[in-house]
Amino acid sequence: MPSYRLTPRARDGFRDILEYVGAQFGDEVVDRVLARLMSTFELLAANPAAGHRREDLTADANVRFWSEGPSLIAYRAGKREGIEILIIERGEKDWTRLFEQDDD
Repeated sequence: MPSYRLTPRARDGFRDILEYVGAQFGDEVVDRVLARLMSTFELLAANPAAGHRREDLTADANVRFWSEGPSLIAYRAGKREGIEILIIERGEKDWTRLFEQDDD
């Protein structure tokens, strides 16, 4: 069964999203968002080519992007053992800056 792994940066973004949703909308909505994101991670692990490329953000041909609600997920495909979730943040964030930070 294909698997996925979240980088520390992705775990931080995931946590921040859930904390924000909890503060704004409550625990019931957090549970729904959590379930949708986990299902999305599983979908991407099973279908790593499902996402789209963003050559404006990265030249890495294995990095793909997927939107889930207001969140955008950047992940690395191409690994036989699964995918690596690189970043998960709200889509309106400055993704150019997020990828520049990756070069630090």
